[in-house]
Amino acid sequence: MATSRGVSVRSFYGYPRNAVSSTVKFVPIPNNINKSDDEFDFESDNDLENFPHSETLSESEFEDSSSDSSTESNEMHISCNMQSTKHAPVSKKSKSNEDSIQWNLSDADWTIPYNYSENNEKLSINKNTSDILNRFSSSIDFHKLFVTDELMGFIINQTQLYNEWRYLKIGTRRVKNIEKDELKKVIGIILYMGIMKLPNRRMYWSSSTRNELIASAMTINRFDEIMSILHFNDNNKMPDKDSSNYNKCYKVQPLIDHFRYIFSTLVNPETEMSIDEQVVPFKGAHSLKRYLPKKPKKWGYKIWARAGISGYVYDFEIEGGIGTKGPPPGCNPPKQCGESAFVVLRLSNSLLPFKHTLYFDNYFASPELMIFLRTNYKVWALSTLNPNRSRNCPILSEKEMRKLGRGYIKEFVDTNNKIVVASWFDNKRVLTLSNYIGKNPVGTCKRYDAKQKKKN
Repeated sequence: MATSRGVSVRSFYGYPRNAVSSTVKFVPIPNNINKSDDEFDFESDNDLENFPHSETLSESEFEDSSSDSSTESNEMHISCNMQSTKHAPVSKKSKSNEDSIQWNLSDADWTIPYNYSENNEKLSINKNTSDILNRFSSSIDFHKLFVTDELMGFIINQTQLYNEWRYLKIGTRRVKNIEKDELKKVIGIILYMGIMKLPNRRMYWSSSTRNELIASAMTINRFDEIMSILHFNDNNKMPDKDSSNYNKCYKVQPLIDHFRYIFSTLVNPETEMSIDEQVVPFKGAHSLKRYLPKKPKKWGYKIWARAGISGYVYDFEIEGGIGTKGPPPGCNPPKQCGESAFVVLRLSNSLLPFKHTLYFDNYFASPELMIFLRTNYKVWALSTLNPNRSRNCPILSEKEMRKLGRGYIKEFVDTNNKIVVASWFDNKRVLTLSNYIGKNPVGTCKRYDAKQKKKN
């Protein structure tokens, strides 16, 4: 018969708090981390190992510092290099970078700059485009604005060049020269296949799954021949992998350059724009393919894009391609901005001064970026903010804001650099950073109250 072992009261309830020798560790998120929210896995031990080692406080020190910080200061101006125990400690390197940012704690509201304009211009075609399009124009006329005759001729020349090179170097038989009408049909078939999807390309011509629109336009053998030699750049001029000019997007770079130019010149841009990431689904083998576990399409090419409220994309770049690192030429932003902020600077360097408003999320945002956009680009901007990039802004913790209730809002202003941080509580704390607008104007909306089980 098994005997039961007794458990002491002390073992069951634990030891007194002061008897435990422990430390509290702060693990700050690096400001220059190059992962977006979708790429970073906060539950992974591997990602936590990549974090820098931070300072630690003993438990007694932590309690003392917490009690000291609970008393509210009467000072109206707090220097950014003041440490707060409720936030992650700032490294010595970052202290010197943050001395220029000072947050004003006065209750005076942020004033919208006098030169800010609320004239929200909508997407419209420019004069050159309006001479081509009219109310009687067809969809193919619109398509020709993007896929021009010059582009078609360029693709045919590059395809024929590869066809000849393949015959001379490899000994593969020559494919019959491609005509312009044939290339149009190939492009149309590819676009239609993206809408009417089948597991296998040959199924569009199969008797059981035949698609009459595709099968009647071109035979499967001719389509396969053209696809086997379709090229957009000269392979003979491709830089070596060891070269500094090596470009992973070299074979499609002319297409990228063409569409970036066309997108920006066909229309008059809107006033309000957004910069964010976009995923082009792809599961093939390529070094630029990314895995984004939180996206609906988890595998594909990652694209940074600047788009308007209408959804029209004005500019874009493929992550990992040439020219997708560092600031744009002739631009010298602070190093504290980081690589993520350089994406915003590269995609917005063509915007007109004091005419556009940019929106982006906390992956890109930092006070240094907001200051640079206002002083150098003359562009208004608004973003969400990661508290680890607030540069010691004395924002309340989420726990403290929860006690103050839903709808509580507070703003902190740097009057020298003309930026403002607004802290607002809904279900969770929301931080915004801007160089033109603070907490005002305040609007109202109905929100569901879990306690009363109704919207208030």
